[in-house]
Amino acid sequence: MENWGLVTHRESALLVDEQNTSAERKQNIALVVTHEIAHQWFGNLVTMEWWTHLWLNEGFASFIEFLCVDYLFPRYHIWTQFVTDCYAQAMELDALQNSHPIEVPVRHPSEIDEIFDDISYHKGASIIRMLHSYIGDDKFREGMHSYLKKFKYGNTTTEDLWHALAAVCQVPVEAIMNTWVKQKGYPVISVTSRQDGKNRVLMFSQEKFNADGKATKDGFLWMVPISIITSKAPTTVAKQFLLDSASSVVVLEDVSSAEWVKINAGTVGCYRTLYSSEMLCQLIPAVENKILPPLDRLGLQSDLFALVQSGHKSTVDVLRLMEAYVEEDNYTVWNSINSCLGKLNQLLSHTDLQPLLHVYGRRLLARIFSKLGWDPKPDESHLATLLRSTVIDRLARFKDPEVLAEARRRFDTHVSGTAIIPADIRGAVYQATASVADRKLYDEFLKVSLKGPCDVNQA
Repeated sequence: MENWGLVTHRESALLVDEQNTSAERKQNIALVVTHEIAHQWFGNLVTMEWWTHLWLNEGFASFIEFLCVDYLFPRYHIWTQFVTDCYAQAMELDALQNSHPIEVPVRHPSEIDEIFDDISYHKGASIIRMLHSYIGDDKFREGMHSYLKKFKYGNTTTEDLWHALAAVCQVPVEAIMNTWVKQKGYPVISVTSRQDGKNRVLMFSQEKFNADGKATKDGFLWMVPISIITSKAPTTVAKQFLLDSASSVVVLEDVSSAEWVKINAGTVGCYRTLYSSEMLCQLIPAVENKILPPLDRLGLQSDLFALVQSGHKSTVDVLRLMEAYVEEDNYTVWNSINSCLGKLNQLLSHTDLQPLLHVYGRRLLARIFSKLGWDPKPDESHLATLLRSTVIDRLARFKDPEVLAEARRRFDTHVSGTAIIPADIRGAVYQATASVADRKLYDEFLKVSLKGPCDVNQA
């Protein structure tokens, strides 16, 4: 809890046991600690005027926690993980018909608890990240410094924040951001292209994205910062513009018909991208050879799966795209794919197609698992450590016989005291073993659970 000058934590969100605390738990502790410290400025030094502006506290603290952890632990590549941990969760919830705007009028105390959700925290942080990218780091920091200095020991509204940021940059911040905080949901940006000599002409249109695929007649429009990269320079934004109407046409000079074009560079914008079939096909080789940066490989897959769920695209499209990730080695990209596979597994549960999905998934994961193995390598990266547990867990859920057998062997040696399962894969081994447990094995798990809270947290 972010008490001013006396931050308090549960022990599990503060203390680390080197033998029993996984890399994932250490990372989560860092995020929790920095979140509460961020509140000393966002919430304590400067406080929201009323609960309507709760997101000024929680959205900013959620953004700053990632900023701080990235500075303290650059090996975590935490901004890449932001997309799966915050951005993706907010996008999934905000696509529902019963979502709500970031700013919600609060007229009764009973309404307060209802807005402490992924919209205030994660969507709030996501639109801050989007604005930060659009106006640039220097202007963002200058505006935030002015905001905190002007309103210290006082109360603010969302408009106060927009005015402080607009004062340091030539951007209509309030007009743009009001479309994101005062209306629920977000758009799907449809893009098609045609060639005009040496130039590529892109046609953009926007409409509200709904998870159920139903069209709405509410007339929602957003002012959307659009950033574009091309195969000429995959890590450099080729063009950035503001889509402030229902449709727009943009020309990319000296881009041939053979070159791929990727919208929403870095998966920063809070929208889904619906490509024409031709544009999507051109991007697949860039995924296969990992020319696309990790955040863009992640965003492409995440968007397509969301569009499959909403009925905009076919399941075949996303399964074909996922085959391009067979050489993938990035934890966060796999985390997104794993989420997709898990949802497909639920949808196909108790059908004749589920075993086929399991075969597909095992084949997709085979190469990365052969690289990672069961045990950590010397000087292994933090993300490789996280990825190993994810891959083992998914292979077990897809009933890989070798993984299930090895998990059982390791569990038996762990229980007997012969060898301790490393904390980073302990949860995955427990899950794999429990998934095929009999009564005798259940009793063994009971013994493990009685050993202490460290082991219980892994189960």
